[in-house]
Amino acid sequence: MTFETISEVFFDLSFENYIGGPEEDRDRNRGDICKFKYLYNGIRIYIKINYCPPEDMIIISFHEDEKNHL
Repeated sequence: MTFETISEVFFDLSFENYIGGPEEDRDRNRGDICKFKYLYNGIRIYIKINYCPPEDMIIISFHEDEKNHL
C-alpha cells in the first residue's frame, strides 16, 4: 500500500470499523489504544492506534487481519 492509500483508509475509519478500546497503553506513558478493522479491496485490515487527546495519534499496527474476520 502507498502512503496515500494508508492515509485514505485511516481518515475513512468510523465507529462501524471500531472493534475495541479505549484501553490503557501499557507500552507508553500516556494515551489509550483503540482497535479497528477495515475492509479494503476484499482484504480486512487490522489497525491499532495510540490516541492521546487532543492532537497526538500514533498508528501502531496496520496490516492484513490475521484472523480474517470482522
